[in-house]
Amino acid sequence: MSEQCQVKYQLNILRGVNLHTIKKECSREAVSNGRCICHLDDPNKPLEPLIEEIKKLSESGQDLDCSYFIFPKVPMRFPVAIRKPTFFVHCRFYGDVSFQGQHFPSYVSFHGAHFFGKADFSDDGNPYEKQTMFHDTVIFTSTEFHKEGLFKSCIFAAPPEFNGTIFHDLANFAWAEIAFSSHLLEFRQVEFRKDAFLDFRISGENIGIAFRYCNLEGLQISSLPRHKTQIEFENIKKWDEKRKWYQVRRLKIRDEQTLKDNPVKLVDTYRFLEKHFYDKSDYSLASQFYIGQMIALRKDKNYYWPSKVLNWLYQKTSNYGESKRRAILTLFLIWLVFPVFLLMMGMPVSRTSNGQVLVVTVNYGLRCIFDETDWSQFWRDYRSVFCSNLSLSTIDRKHELSPPPDSPQRVLLIVESLINVVLASLVVVAARRRFTPKKPTGI
Repeated sequence: MSEQCQVKYQLNILRGVNLHTIKKECSREAVSNGRCICHLDDPNKPLEPLIEEIKKLSESGQDLDCSYFIFPKVPMRFPVAIRKPTFFVHCRFYGDVSFQGQHFPSYVSFHGAHFFGKADFSDDGNPYEKQTMFHDTVIFTSTEFHKEGLFKSCIFAAPPEFNGTIFHDLANFAWAEIAFSSHLLEFRQVEFRKDAFLDFRISGENIGIAFRYCNLEGLQISSLPRHKTQIEFENIKKWDEKRKWYQVRRLKIRDEQTLKDNPVKLVDTYRFLEKHFYDKSDYSLASQFYIGQMIALRKDKNYYWPSKVLNWLYQKTSNYGESKRRAILTLFLIWLVFPVFLLMMGMPVSRTSNGQVLVVTVNYGLRCIFDETDWSQFWRDYRSVFCSNLSLSTIDRKHELSPPPDSPQRVLLIVESLINVVLASLVVVAARRRFTPKKPTGI
């Protein structure tokens, strides 16, 4: 007596607005390890027996239940036209699979399915004649696409469910049509780990696209259809934060890689994100995308080089007015470095000799680098210039430690004073933005 397949499972079947749970078990004959040919986990098994079983299920007039089927490492185009509710729950597709041109007239579920090869739901070469179409709800909850997930030019006539879906490789929804109205297309806990293009065509009305608790390190934000759609971001887990070791940590978007030659569009994308999070009162993220916008602006070829230099200095000294710590550190650095320049140019210092305080002009020039120097005396002279430099009276012509009038040293002191005023202003600006965030410019 032949052994029966031991696979048992539950199906959640949507009937109207009601969800029914049905317990099922496979009645096919087992061929190995208590599994039938459809459920046998062998990537190298033949494909033909599975195709025959699928054709039998299709001809039976019942729901097309392919749950827990294991498809081998053979490229496959789905062999039958789908006319009933269809279930690919927890299926494994080890090879490339194509559903090009299929019309799914009823509920279809790919819950928990794994596509180890390319999954192709795109048009059949002619986007105007043989488009893949989902007439009813399609479920991609907890589905994993290990290679490309292609939905190019397909049609969603009802809101799909992407919950816990993982795209390990390219996710391409280019020109996929949203044909339903007054609903939200929600991506919840979805991970886009590589490039994802979601430039949908919107034919319905009152459509929103929401990303909640998602990993968006691969999402091309610039591809989103902003003109007719309300875009929402909520509790995003991860953006593209890859950077070189010497770069300051900041949030980046994938578009920086693809829009290298189009900085104007990149600036517009960052500005959109800045305004979005500002309107949601998430000022921390808004400031991050403001920084990205300013860096992208510097890459514009039509941006004049003096403006690029000022832009660069603004970033390095205060991170565009967003970092008071950097502004304070830059201010301290100026205080520490300028006395060295003054000593190398020649500067009056105070020295003590036989109990008397004398004012002596010293000029170390470049000999402090190439010749032997009394570093203890240099340190005492440095402290003298540093302390006098902190006093505003050093600019006074009558001060005993003030350099000669009209000398380069006096010009350097004036330049330092102006820099100190600017840096102090940046500290105030950065501190103020903690309480009054910068309002983004209009889009």
